[in-house]
Amino acid sequence: MISPAGGISEIFRYQLVGPPGMDLIQLKTLQDWVVERRLRIVPGVADVSVLGGKTKEFQAEIDLNKLMAYGLTLPQIMNAISAGNSNVGGRTIALGEQSVNVRGLGVIGSLSDIENIVLTQQGGVPVLLSDVAKVQIGFTPASALPGVMRRPT
Repeated sequence: MISPAGGISEIFRYQLVGPPGMDLIQLKTLQDWVVERRLRIVPGVADVSVLGGKTKEFQAEIDLNKLMAYGLTLPQIMNAISAGNSNVGGRTIALGEQSVNVRGLGVIGSLSDIENIVLTQQGGVPVLLSDVAKVQIGFTPASALPGVMRRPT
């Protein structure tokens, strides 16, 4: 249901409700990847601002003792995760009168994809993210609204 939020402008508010058993992370993912994208292509819609919900994120809880034992640093882990999730361009291969574009997609889709990211190797054995971190699905913590200023108490 869409209803006007105020009398001066054309702002509409809606509430997304899912079937029983759908949690806030699933609803927010549906909102971000389906509903918002479809609303943005409606003629006359200038913007869509989302309030509420829990944004899904993959989290790696680093064990600092294991990190030091492997001689790794946090920037090394961040770079390895970033490199493991990057898209890379390839080249075009000609096959007779046809050609094929080759590229590498590094999109992380599951916890095991993240756990198996190679951080380094020691003695020819790869050190995986799962060797130094607990990987889990969580949500982005809520933060203060932009432009809100708080006075110290």
